[in-house]
Amino acid sequence: MDKQPAPKNLKTESKKDQEGESYESIIKTLAKIKGFVMLTVISGIAFQSLLLATEFYLGGKEEQRHLSPLEVCYLGMNSIVRNAPDEDLLDKTTLRDATAKVFDFEKIVRIEMTGELRCDVILHDRKRGPRLFGVVLQKDESFPRFYRIRDAVEKNLP
Repeated sequence: MDKQPAPKNLKTESKKDQEGESYESIIKTLAKIKGFVMLTVISGIAFQSLLLATEFYLGGKEEQRHLSPLEVCYLGMNSIVRNAPDEDLLDKTTLRDATAKVFDFEKIVRIEMTGELRCDVILHDRKRGPRLFGVVLQKDESFPRFYRIRDAVEKNLP
């Protein structure tokens, strides 16, 4: 019998078969751990959602932070300018006076602290132009924002 030489590409086919088998084994291994990976991802998402919900729940229960006197002057007078007085920032009598009137102010032009519990606020009135208000603050730990506007009186501009 005549012996024929072995084809040269026989060796490369066996390498391809080996590579194909290694890929198949990798695919089988990945298929085995697929469930574990999915469980890990889903549990991570659930844990993050739980942390976020807890943060929102606890964040809503926090006390409001204390404001500086300048911030109370600005926010309190801004609530009056918008005709929506804020109960946390205004004294009861000031709140009653502010709700009794309808203001036609355009904006707050300037705020200046003239003392520890006093500030001057210049507002721009649509009809009368700039107007100056002297604001007196009240300080107490029991207030939600630590300060409150006790009185706001119009003054003459210098």
